[in-house]
Amino acid sequence: MQTRRQGAKAKAPMKKTSRSYDGDKENEVNAVKPGRKSKREDGTRAGNGKKRLSKRQKVDKSAGNAVSQESPPIFIFNTSKTSFRKRRQLKLERQHDGDEKNKKRIEDLVTYFKNLDKQKLETV
Repeated sequence: MQTRRQGAKAKAPMKKTSRSYDGDKENEVNAVKPGRKSKREDGTRAGNGKKRLSKRQKVDKSAGNAVSQESPPIFIFNTSKTSFRKRRQLKLERQHDGDEKNKKRIEDLVTYFKNLDKQKLETV
């Protein structure tokens, strides 16, 4: 009868050493994870980073080139469209349209009553 020490030796799995470690393949697999690309110009996501003030004005870089070296560069400020500005602009447009409609109504009413006055004068 064989004792445990004399019996068939079971080989333990090899430990990963620096020679046998295959980390490059693992890194390649992890590096190619499918992800959502950002659709913003600056490449940031909406919720990432610190909360900070919105950028009010951006300088148009293409317009910054001077016509000649003697003239100063031309700056054109493009304000970014925020939802507040859009709402305010739409409100002003609605008010302007409402004012025009009211003026037209007043003119129509004035002409209507003038015609009524003429008809009453003719009948009397």
